[in-house]
Amino acid sequence: MKQKINLDLSFLRPWQTKFVQGMKKFNVLVLHRRAWKTIVAIVVLLFKALINKGTYWYIAPFRSQAKTIGWDALNKIASQIPWVVFNVSELKCTLPNGSVITLFGSDNKEALRGLDLKGVVLDEYADMPQGLYSEILFPMLNAHKDSFTLWIGTPKGYNIFYDLYMRALDDSSYYTMLATVYDTGLLDEEQIADAKKEMTTAQWDDSAFRQEMLLDWGVAVKWSYYGDE
Repeated sequence: MKQKINLDLSFLRPWQTKFVQGMKKFNVLVLHRRAWKTIVAIVVLLFKALINKGTYWYIAPFRSQAKTIGWDALNKIASQIPWVVFNVSELKCTLPNGSVITLFGSDNKEALRGLDLKGVVLDEYADMPQGLYSEILFPMLNAHKDSFTLWIGTPKGYNIFYDLYMRALDDSSYYTMLATVYDTGLLDEEQIADAKKEMTTAQWDDSAFRQEMLLDWGVAVKWSYYGDE
């Protein structure tokens, strides 16, 4: 007899609930800084892992980064589940149905080859090496018809994340979302005004605010030699 598991997800914001309910096999979320990207990623991994036994990964650019931003969220939310087992040294969570969620860094992508995988979250995809998804992750995911991929991040110029998002806009098999600081409702007007003030330099350069909070793809990477041009 299967036990019914109820997760308290009352902390989710409307945009997060909308995504969780409407996600597809392929999903691309472009979100402002501090938009609770990692929270929604962990919720999706747990939701899928509880329904469908398998192996699921959360990947950040670096393993240390995955531990810093992902482990606490996974621990806090998954602790609601009876008989869940955590392995801190391996950054792994084993659910009562046998599903396993593990946190990795893309800085050692060769270590990910040849394993089984049903679902993956790629957090800050723009900072990950070329070929990680197409050459290593996709072949594993493609072995399962019920697999899924979620790419999330904040713009950092015209790179692989930008190319992915633009391609996904014209593909009905993708769920896409672009949500600025004005869309998510995480900050009120005063907080947004403070962010804009603090992220604007003495030269009245608001490029950091436009990139991080308004999701402006065209903002040049800071310190780029030809940035202004």
